[in-house]
Amino acid sequence: MAALMRSKDWSQTPLGRPEAWPQSLRTSVSICLECGFPIIIWWGPELVVLYNEEYMRIIEGQNSRSYEGSGIGSALVHELVKLHGGAIRTESEVGAGTTFVVTVPFGSSHLPAERIGAERSLASTSPRAEA
Repeated sequence: MAALMRSKDWSQTPLGRPEAWPQSLRTSVSICLECGFPIIIWWGPELVVLYNEEYMRIIEGQNSRSYEGSGIGSALVHELVKLHGGAIRTESEVGAGTTFVVTVPFGSSHLPAERIGAERSLASTSPRAEA
């Protein structure tokens, strides 16, 4: 995974060249890639997603609830982004990997007024959830 990240042309992404990344991002990516536990990083206003091999193992081969074959992580992100009026852009390059760019509006003006300050429900949205 580290080799894949080093080979990517980051200048074509919202993050820009790694040499120009803030020290906090470089440290976070270093920890992410060296860690034996699954880690995902959402960075910057565009919420660029970076993750390690252990995280990839979790989503590899999983079927989502509504977008079969896309991985449960991406299906959940898709649902959350849609609920918040955001957008997802995907850039793929054979042999280099895929970059997902997720944008969501800040604040609460885009949310339904009846949901702001409403009591939160912990009910599962899974189709297999028992009542």
